[in-house]
Amino acid sequence: MNTLISDHQYTAIASATGIGKTYNFAGLFHYFLNCWENSIVLTTATTWTQVRSQLWREIRLAHAESRIPLPGNPLQTELELGAKWYGLGISTRKPESIAGFHAKAAVGADVLAAGEDGFELDAEFIEWWAKNREGDAEAPVFVLVDEASGVPDELFLALDGLMTNPGSKMALSGNPLSLSGRHYEAFHPPMGTDLDDWPWETLRISAFDAPREIVDRDWIDHMRRTCGPDPEKNPHYMSRVLGLHPTSSDKALFPMTLLEIAADIVPKFGGRHMGVDIGRTGDKCVAVLTVDGRVASVHAWSPGMSGGDLMRSARIIRKVAKGWDVPARNVHVDVTGMGWGVYDRLWEYSFCVDAVNFGAGPEEDWRDILGHSPPLRTRRQELHWLALRCFQEGFLSVPKDARYSPIWADLTAIERRFDGKDAMIVESKDAYKSRVGRSPDYSDALLCSLSRTNPAKVRFRVLSEKGRAPKARRIRRS
Repeated sequence: MNTLISDHQYTAIASATGIGKTYNFAGLFHYFLNCWENSIVLTTATTWTQVRSQLWREIRLAHAESRIPLPGNPLQTELELGAKWYGLGISTRKPESIAGFHAKAAVGADVLAAGEDGFELDAEFIEWWAKNREGDAEAPVFVLVDEASGVPDELFLALDGLMTNPGSKMALSGNPLSLSGRHYEAFHPPMGTDLDDWPWETLRISAFDAPREIVDRDWIDHMRRTCGPDPEKNPHYMSRVLGLHPTSSDKALFPMTLLEIAADIVPKFGGRHMGVDIGRTGDKCVAVLTVDGRVASVHAWSPGMSGGDLMRSARIIRKVAKGWDVPARNVHVDVTGMGWGVYDRLWEYSFCVDAVNFGAGPEEDWRDILGHSPPLRTRRQELHWLALRCFQEGFLSVPKDARYSPIWADLTAIERRFDGKDAMIVESKDAYKSRVGRSPDYSDALLCSLSRTNPAKVRFRVLSEKGRAPKARRIRRS
């Protein structure tokens, strides 16, 4: 990968998760900065958190662990070797601030003749350096864009203006999450383009291309199981494992890019909530914990069919809620199908949870925060719309953690359409299961956690038998 970038002015890499993209970019940063005097190396990514906490953390680590002592003292997002010789992390939010980064200086091969501690560079390399880089020409600007799928086009327009200096290079790297933007376009030239004139050199790296000590094959197997019987068609598996751009994002309700950006947000809203999806026979029961809008844990178990299994699920829900420190009123249980039976058992324990009826009408429980929803027919469609809006507004976040891969796989596979009245229609659970080969249990549990209705609309008490406490009963809501 490093050789490809060194040999071409424009390079784009689409790769699987965890193969060392950021690590390699840190090495490239030091190579470009230390081998071109008075050069400027700019680094950016989708979010400032990625720039500061991921890319520049690797840059500082590479500087500290370098076999050859490197000059300069790396700060949080800056490494200065001279007044006009530096590397910098930049934000994607202000493209206009990028204009004006140009470098001009000369460099001679004598500065490379010897390093500290008597280390001598390869003579062939020094000869190449003297032939290609010595003189009074303007020094190049190097641009490294990590997680490039989510970087806005406005930033690339600004970065294009920095490529005027001879020898300047731009390299993009990241998971292929989007079907638009510069990163996608680099791999998909317009129809009729003469590829000999196409400026971009591209490279795809799948998880199978990485050594086993870098990408655990057990993780790949886990991803295959998570993404259904035909994982090659699941957008999550395509981008995370195969390094391919997803093919179904035109219908996807939750684009990979949206989830990727939201994953780096740490919401501070909503307290502790637990959503529970009660699975049908052959599916799973799943509980998802959110803390201030960020997924913090997940627990799954088999539901079974008998009444005893309903009692077992009720006991598990109580135990998990206690372990996660979630009060009963913040436990939101799917009551579709067998869910009503579990709900009844919980109320018999005086564990007064909230009922989430996917088949009922919209509740508009987030209206004060997100405003009125578009025309929606059911609570299930409303909760999908709420999840989408919460991701967009920074109220909901699913971390990029292997434990939550089933949630990512479910969300990225959900499809939607609009009817003639512009009402959003989310595919049914049965249609999803028929198409994908499994039920969206994990995403449904996350949706349940967004419910903010009161645990009981109507309740009354009846006299108890002698010697027993009064017994609560519930009138079901439609």
